[in-house]
Amino acid sequence: MNKIPILLFFDDGVREDLAVAELLAKRKLKAVFSIQLKNIGTQLNKEDILKLASIGEIASHTITHTNLVTLARVSPSLVRRELFYSKMYLEKLVRKPIHTFVYPYGSYNTMVKLLVKEAGYSFARTMDPLNISLQNIVAHRYEIPITLSDDIIDKYQIVKSILNLNIKTSFSFWLLRKFTLNMTRNSNNRLYWLELILQFLKRIIIDFNRYKDKNLFIILVFHSKNIFSDKNQLDLFKEILDFIANNPQFFKSIVLQDLTSWLER
Repeated sequence: MNKIPILLFFDDGVREDLAVAELLAKRKLKAVFSIQLKNIGTQLNKEDILKLASIGEIASHTITHTNLVTLARVSPSLVRRELFYSKMYLEKLVRKPIHTFVYPYGSYNTMVKLLVKEAGYSFARTMDPLNISLQNIVAHRYEIPITLSDDIIDKYQIVKSILNLNIKTSFSFWLLRKFTLNMTRNSNNRLYWLELILQFLKRIIIDFNRYKDKNLFIILVFHSKNIFSDKNQLDLFKEILDFIANNPQFFKSIVLQDLTSWLER
């Protein structure tokens, strides 16, 4: 039986990531923590980053969490600094290569993608939703789409995903319908977004035999500060983690760096 890789991202590098790391460790799950350097020394210290690295992978989220598309119009050299320096600093800190970059606000264009590649990253993740295909990750290594997020996703990113991604299976269309309904009725309700993630994971298991050979790949994006801001959100988040951890016959928790050697063969 083929397991479905599931990749959990926690964006921004905030103090609440440490509590998330404890929840993950108890369930033997991995994650990618994307760190903006400006939060080191305020939200997190160097020892905290090492703790997060022990759970899985550290990704760069720039120095200042600035919109790189906007910055590139002013100065490509400043974009290079955000990319190169954050990578170099984090690599020195965790003593491991930093393979993954996460675009602030999910904002990118052709120039920014080229600069990310130039800086030496192997992957760059967007906020473009609805992807469940490993094929799309291989084909779009510097604009990796996600499956779902706990936060509000821009409608423009949804349109990009529909136009650019290989969304053909009946499951993809089920997800698109659910997502669209969510956008129109509950766009500001983060609890509903978490509920959609749980519904999605349960649906995967229901239809597992139908999709197990389709190279499915799940990327879920969370924001720790949001999760811990509300008890109901935290409880639902724990339920999501428990569901993943309690179904190891279906899901395999990985990080993006696990794909590096495979993609470079």
